[in-house]
Amino acid sequence: MKNFLFLCALLLLGYTNVKSQCTDLFISEYVEGWSDNRTLEIYNPTNKAIDLSGYALSRYSNGATTGTTPVPLAGSLGAYKTYVVEVDLRDTAGSGNTAPVWEELQAYADTFICPDYNANSTMYFNGNDAMVLEKTNATLVDIFGKVGEDPDPGKTGGGWTDTYPYNDVTLGTVLTSDHTLIRKHTIKQGVSTNPSYFNALTEWDTLPANTFDSLGAHTCDCYTGAASVKEVKYNDNVFFFPNPSLFGKTINVKATSVIECAEIYNASGELVCKRKNSAKRGEMQVDLSGIKPSIYFVRVVFDNKRSVIRELSIH
Repeated sequence: MKNFLFLCALLLLGYTNVKSQCTDLFISEYVEGWSDNRTLEIYNPTNKAIDLSGYALSRYSNGATTGTTPVPLAGSLGAYKTYVVEVDLRDTAGSGNTAPVWEELQAYADTFICPDYNANSTMYFNGNDAMVLEKTNATLVDIFGKVGEDPDPGKTGGGWTDTYPYNDVTLGTVLTSDHTLIRKHTIKQGVSTNPSYFNALTEWDTLPANTFDSLGAHTCDCYTGAASVKEVKYNDNVFFFPNPSLFGKTINVKATSVIECAEIYNASGELVCKRKNSAKRGEMQVDLSGIKPSIYFVRVVFDNKRSVIRELSIH
């Protein structure tokens, strides 16, 4: 493990190269969703393939200045292509305090890493951890967050916010926890020097938790050719009633696609119950027995593995 302060000292002494735009990899998408839905997308903004074996990922947890053992990447990433890295939690039974990554998120992965937290916890990041893309010679390529800063010391499940000084979860809206962040198309290179502060809105667009359908392709001004990826928009929708609902009753769910199952999560993102739709139709009933009055989120999963999330109030 390396000492990040030592690297910073080298940078201050001038031992760093000024990077040109569109010349090296950077992190193009960040997913920190419910449960263990954790993903990073890496983008190649150049017109040539890049050997990924020269790169690695590491995590600086809870304001640490020493990162996890870097996890090397592998393979080759083509020009203007993306590489989606996910935590390797695919066992539907889960183990310990882990839960499986949702199936529709798994479908976007190019590789799965860090199956064992105790062996290497790089991909078990939360909203208050800095993530670093580096070369295997320890050269910094891109930093998400700010190394050495913990914006959520109280461990409330928060992270960096949209309000100065951006590191106080009591101010503004938390952006790096339970969100998907996409690098703005105007960004053409990574952050290779630890920032004085991390304002995510400077370089990132934010989307709600568990938004996955932008993974696998990235729009960047480094690419000046004709569009090579056709954007596909899905119009899946779902309705359920009554909402608000009464404790111990059922809700009726209707959708524009065949429903596979309905999952109910509490406000902390914990799975409260899962109901399968044995009828395999675009409608079902969900029994609310045993679910206490509160605000919940219902995730309706379709047979094509896409899903829609709606808020539900139980009185």
